Amino acid sequence: MAIMHFTAKIRDNRTIEIPEEARGLGLEPGDEVTVSVATRHGLPRPGNIGHAIMSQIAERHKGRRMTSSTTTERLLHEARSGAAYGYDPSE
Repeated sequence: MAIMHFTAKIRDNRTIEIPEEARGLGLEPGDEVTVSVATRHGLPRPGNIGHAIMSQIAERHKGRRMTSSTTTERLLHEARSGAAYGYDPSE
């Protein structure tokens, strides 16, 4: 394992752009690397971490069809009773 220190740029939510001098490491897309982060802003406060996670979840769920909790609960009870396997309790 080689350890090198570089300053990198964040390009978007999931991409880190490494500097030109780090390209000699022979990294290929998909290679796994261990990243340690030091920011000028310090560590985020715990509340900010939760807010960031909830924002990402909300973004992923954007446009998905929502069901009410009563419908979800009814479907779960029905599946657990065996309806998913052809069991009909009225027979």
